[in-house]
Amino acid sequence: LKDLFDSKQLITDVSGSGNNWAVGHKVYGCRYREKIVEKLRRAAEQCDCLQCFFVIHSMGGGTGSGLGTFVLNVLEEEFPEVCRFVTSVYPSAEDDVITSPYNSVLAMKELTEHADCVLPIENQVRDSKALVEIVNKIHHLTNSGNSRISVKQSSLVSSNKGCVKGAEKPFDTMNNIVATLLLHLTSSARFEGSLNMDLNEISMNLVPFPQLHYLTSSLTPLYSL
Repeated sequence: LKDLFDSKQLITDVSGSGNNWAVGHKVYGCRYREKIVEKLRRAAEQCDCLQCFFVIHSMGGGTGSGLGTFVLNVLEEEFPEVCRFVTSVYPSAEDDVITSPYNSVLAMKELTEHADCVLPIENQVRDSKALVEIVNKIHHLTNSGNSRISVKQSSLVSSNKGCVKGAEKPFDTMNNIVATLLLHLTSSARFEGSLNMDLNEISMNLVPFPQLHYLTSSLTPLYSL
């Protein structure tokens, strides 16, 4: 992470939350609240035009679901006028963590109450829209040898390395898909053009009711990334 983020902004601990939402939300959240607020304010002070916060976390574990939603609550308290976009990776039904369904339900309650927009990412193995299945299909097309199918060999989804230097890691391809999704979502605010828009307009145009803010995202064609 030091290659992507300022090391002074990182908060780490030696242990996790034991796959327990309550430990991440109530114990570690309260313990590190002052440090979290300090890091958030320091990052916000460096922005010329602060439009929104992105919270990226998993729903199955204790730290991702518990501490992740605690950070969401802190953002609402400290920056009530700034939108909060959340990208949540939902666990698979075949997850080996027995508490992941409970963590997901408890985290969803917090997301419904405190987030402005939620982009759910499925991690189901047998779901055609899930990350694992998408990556498997792209790799199958890449290695099929079919001349009629044009797949970029160095694309973000056919290469595990993507844009990150170093050795390949098993989850790099799935992370690249999510990262590309967020890049496309924010491109209208980061670049000039006739379609330039404020990120607040996404929630304004796509969220009909305050608590009905779970948006379905898609990219096509994936193998052209």
